[in-house]
Amino acid sequence: MYSLLKEKYKFLLYRKWLSLKKVVCRPVEPKYLFILSPPYSGSTLLQQILFSSKNVSANNPIGKHREGQKLPYVRKLMFPSIDYRWDSRHKMPWEDIKIEWHKYWDITKPILLEKSPPNTVRALDIENVFQPVYFICLMRNPYAICEGWLRRLTKNIDDPIQIIQKCLFYQRKNLDQLENSIYLKYEDLVDKPNYSKKQIISFLPDLVDLDFDKKFTAHNSRNKKLSLINLNREKIDRLSIKDINRATYLLRPYESLVNSFGYELL
Repeated sequence: MYSLLKEKYKFLLYRKWLSLKKVVCRPVEPKYLFILSPPYSGSTLLQQILFSSKNVSANNPIGKHREGQKLPYVRKLMFPSIDYRWDSRHKMPWEDIKIEWHKYWDITKPILLEKSPPNTVRALDIENVFQPVYFICLMRNPYAICEGWLRRLTKNIDDPIQIIQKCLFYQRKNLDQLENSIYLKYEDLVDKPNYSKKQIISFLPDLVDLDFDKKFTAHNSRNKKLSLINLNREKIDRLSIKDINRATYLLRPYESLVNSFGYELL
């Protein structure tokens, strides 16, 4: 309870600071930038990299997960029930959500950043409300995603696989149908930072000052600040043979989709 009250107090102070800044500094016409990804795919790491630019404002730079869906009142707007989180049929009041997010964005900066994994199944609706809008579609080796999920949330590998299946379908749809989107792999983000940086800057030139060289606090299996490092191998090594075989069995009908993102089934 104390930690929740402390976080609410931090959000209140942050909003007051933003209100004062808006009086002193001139607002600019913003570009909206959404990270679309399955959970445990490196979205928090990517968010922190993007937030290293002086031109970026994240709508949640305070919370543990730094997701717009976790902001006070917004979580009730987006998901009155947790069962709706990955149900694409659940329609969001995006205009109301946009108003709330604007209370946390610094509109004196040209890029307004948001990342909440369930946005992946609702990107086309987001595109209709937030303009101009840009999307970075992030994916990661499905087996590494499973390890993160099993370590934190459940012991049943069927649970993460169901979400991964859905994200594979919608991420392909997003890349095919969204007007402004790029595809980025977690593996390229950590193994090929120069390549990833060029891809992002080519997509949004305002991000020319991104810093890939710092240590990041994004939650990881080592529970400490890390420079860019690929954790996939050690994560997959933690999976049991039973879980790997089950994941492969469940992903087999989606094999062509898995391959289209540059991954293979084990």
